[in-house]
Amino acid sequence: MWAMVGSGQDADRTHAQGPRRGILRRAEAGCTAHEIASIAGHKTLKEVERYTKAADQTRLAVSAMGRVERSQRDRS
Repeated sequence: MWAMVGSGQDADRTHAQGPRRGILRRAEAGCTAHEIASIAGHKTLKEVERYTKAADQTRLAVSAMGRVERSQRDRS
C-alpha cells in the first residue's frame, strides 16, 4: 500500500499543478481533510480545507438530493 501512495505522490509532483490535482482527486474520492493532510504532508487542515470545500459541498448536495428523491418515491 505504501508503494502505491508513494507512487501517487511522485506522480502528482510531475506537473506544477499536480499536487493540487492530487488533493482534489482525493477529496472527490471521499477522503477526509485529515486523511489528505496525512498523505500530502500538510501541517494544518486549513491548507487542505481550501481544496476539499467544493468537493464536500458537491458530495453533500448529491446526498441531499438522493434523500429527497427517495422520500418522494416512498410517498408514491
